[in-house]
Amino acid sequence: MGVRRSKAPGGQKQSFASGGFPVPCMTMKYAPKVVLHCPAGYRMELDSLVEQFLACGVKFVGVVGEDCEQVEDIIDELVVGDGADSSRFILTSAHPGESVADVVEFARSISSAGDGEAQVVVLLG
Repeated sequence: MGVRRSKAPGGQKQSFASGGFPVPCMTMKYAPKVVLHCPAGYRMELDSLVEQFLACGVKFVGVVGEDCEQVEDIIDELVVGDGADSSRFILTSAHPGESVADVVEFARSISSAGDGEAQVVVLLG
């Protein structure tokens, strides 16, 4: 998965994920709080991205953008799987009709995921 980094408005870290091969956590670090911006809805790259989130210890993913409720459901299914591994857990939320900035602000309030800022990740297809 190709990844580009930049600063979002307001200074938040922002990463862009696209392509078809996974980036190991050793290469791409993710913050404990992630705002996943999906301007084009679900993309197959989401599956490997969720595995990277788990490997990096991401605790919260707030989804915003096209079909964000469906994307959140898919993340939940990928994380839980058949339910056999109770160590696989990420708190998720969907934010239809909200801006990325609104979801970043919401992520700040999630105390169970730590005190740090949310990292904005844009899923590109």
